[in-house]
Amino acid sequence: MAQLEQLDHPWAISNKLYDHWKLVLLFYFGAGIAHAVLSIFYPRPSFSLNLTASLVLGLAFGPGFIYILNEFARLADAHDASPKKVVKIMIIGFAAFFGFGVAIPHSYTIALDAFSVSLPWEPSLRFLLITGDLAGKFAMGLATVFARNIGPHEFPPEPEEANPKRVLLGEGLEGMGIGLIILGFVIGIGVLALAAFFLIVAGTMLVPIGYIIRQFWH
Repeated sequence: MAQLEQLDHPWAISNKLYDHWKLVLLFYFGAGIAHAVLSIFYPRPSFSLNLTASLVLGLAFGPGFIYILNEFARLADAHDASPKKVVKIMIIGFAAFFGFGVAIPHSYTIALDAFSVSLPWEPSLRFLLITGDLAGKFAMGLATVFARNIGPHEFPPEPEEANPKRVLLGEGLEGMGIGLIILGFVIGIGVLALAAFFLIVAGTMLVPIGYIIRQFWH
């Protein structure tokens, strides 16, 4: 465990995140619970309360989320069963967190702000979104706790692979498409709603194009 505490992680933005990982994740879980509680008791907060809560919770949540992303990057290319299982849990957790916490709520905002369309909203949907968002955050965080004791911890230089240019193009288009979709949902508020909609459409088109190029033209 002492070696893990001094882990020189190749993707670490700051090794302080790894030296104080328990504190970082504690604030991460606390911010997730606090956000769920505020969402339940203050479904329509005032602008000042919403801004203050977003800044405070964002500062508490951010370092832990960055730490999780770095642990995901460390284990993403591992071939053993344990790292693969942890990575899958992280992916499922992120999908739940992003889907319930960002994509679905912002879809309603984009529809209203960009096209003046009010989508149907069932009262139970709000609790479903809160639960799914919190479950996704906890899945990512708990998987990261277990990832701490899972290798690899050393990274020998990888041999260069001669990937065909079309495969690289397909991977690039897929990554760009996913990035545009995520960015579109994240910024899909207010005056940026229409721009966000076009980003999501563009990303949705690029992902299958990249997949087709990568799968069938190499």
